[in-house]
Amino acid sequence: MGSPRLALQNWLCSDHGRETRSVRVVATTREYTGKTYRTHLLRRSCRENGEVKNQTVGNLSRLPDSLVEIIGQSLRDQAFSPAGEAFESTASEPHG
Repeated sequence: MGSPRLALQNWLCSDHGRETRSVRVVATTREYTGKTYRTHLLRRSCRENGEVKNQTVGNLSRLPDSLVEIIGQSLRDQAFSPAGEAFESTASEPHG
């Protein structure tokens, strides 16, 4: 069974004959009437007739910043493990 990251990227990159290079998280900031707006978009780059095109796959703006960061890191090949596997219990005291 392949990794979930590869499965996600293969699903995002399959696009009927277009040559797809990468999937990434892009953050954009703009100001409008004195207020700053920040958006997080899931985008991929495709080459169409020799010209690079950027395609928005999804809008991640409503997700918490910490989750957007985890998604971005996983797309950059950073491995994650469940919290139970990240720590080793060396001793425990009885409860009560």
